[in-house]
Amino acid sequence: MPPPPSPPSWRAASNATDKRARTRRQSRSSVHTRPTFVNEAPFDAKAAFTRYLPQLPEHSSFGGSEAVRRHWQGACDACASCAVVGASGSLLRRADGPLIDAHAVVLRPNWLKLKGYERHTGRRTTLNVLFALENMVDQFVKAQRKLAQPQRAVGLVTPSSKRSLNSYLRYLGRIKYNKTHGLHQPRADDAPLFLLSDSLWMHATRVLCDATDGGCVWPSRSSTMRPSSGFFAVLVALEACVNVSLFGLTTDPCAPFHYYGPPKNSCSLAIPKENDEHVHWFEKEHELYARWQREGRLRIFS
Repeated sequence: MPPPPSPPSWRAASNATDKRARTRRQSRSSVHTRPTFVNEAPFDAKAAFTRYLPQLPEHSSFGGSEAVRRHWQGACDACASCAVVGASGSLLRRADGPLIDAHAVVLRPNWLKLKGYERHTGRRTTLNVLFALENMVDQFVKAQRKLAQPQRAVGLVTPSSKRSLNSYLRYLGRIKYNKTHGLHQPRADDAPLFLLSDSLWMHATRVLCDATDGGCVWPSRSSTMRPSSGFFAVLVALEACVNVSLFGLTTDPCAPFHYYGPPKNSCSLAIPKENDEHVHWFEKEHELYARWQREGRLRIFS
């Protein structure tokens, strides 16, 4: 069953979007035109990326990049429909798996744990948005190697932190010099990992800043305003897709925090201590999704 169309106001919202945010991925051209990569710890882009230029996509768009099209059949920049599928226990309320898989593009943040939950999560993943810690990179490589090549996802690394960027550069180094890491020897047919651009990071933080009185209204437990991987996935979808649907990106007080996690002892909106990412503000991100639904920019299913 195809996803219902978003209201027509999506078009007006799209036209109002900051065009710089449409530079979605770090590319060879962006290294030359933007000498400084701006994130939580800005750095010299040429010094960091020049040695890896052949491994970067030639263009920032999806559909215009041969490197992306090699791994993603039907790569597009104005895709008909996108499903962004988070890990909230709210997914368990509905059996939306077939609806999710009916979208042209399926984006998922972080861990991919679908086996046994396909009725709720769907089976397909087109783009996997992840924070590039070493274990996340390893998990991505392992998960994709288990799939037939046409079923493999393209990885998109969030550009927020120095730690994530260093892990990504080490990943590029292993590919360039064919070095073994852990259990993995790089393979020519491995699913690719591309870096989201600093323009998208600036756009994401600007949206959060605008929603929190310039950052003045922010949980005191952290001075860092870091968009979550799910938030990046939603922004990528809003800029790449005509119709956007969200699944598993709301809070259900009585469901497990993650759909694959243990059940709660009682209903509560409190984030379990083991899941509390102090640099993220999931409740504020969820408020923004609800506002964007009211504005007709997306639809929330769970």
